Amino acid sequence: MDQPAKPEFQCCICGRVVARGFWGERRNDPCSVTVSERADEADADHRPEQFFCHYRCFWQMYDSSVAREAADTSKPPTCGVCGQRIRPSDESTTTADPCGLELTLRYDSTHPMTTMDPFYCHLDCLRKVIEPHLAVPISLGTNGGAT
Repeated sequence: MDQPAKPEFQCCICGRVVARGFWGERRNDPCSVTVSERADEADADHRPEQFFCHYRCFWQMYDSSVAREAADTSKPPTCGVCGQRIRPSDESTTTADPCGLELTLRYDSTHPMTTMDPFYCHLDCLRKVIEPHLAVPISLGTNGGAT
């Protein structure tokens, strides 16, 4: 009996197919990036969206020094894409900011691993990076299709 084919994942950052890796730098592929809006509000309706990427593409997009700085919760979060501070959701001009990113390594393996580091970004910064490679635009920050 034929086994069902595993799904292919397209990288939301570079647009190429994410090959499953078993060793070297590709051992963490495919990665899942779950994006939630208003990540600073514990009781918010977060409406997460999920995308897939190469591990290497995520870290080329996201500034790792910002990820280390994010552990300091006494400061407002910094966007890992543009490097600017993100206003709290009650002061933001965008209804979705700050966006929280959750990175899961080896998404389709029997032992996926979700990183514990908090990742944040502006919705507009994320859109600029990944929307060119998506078949459907990101729906976060919309109310019935209007931003």
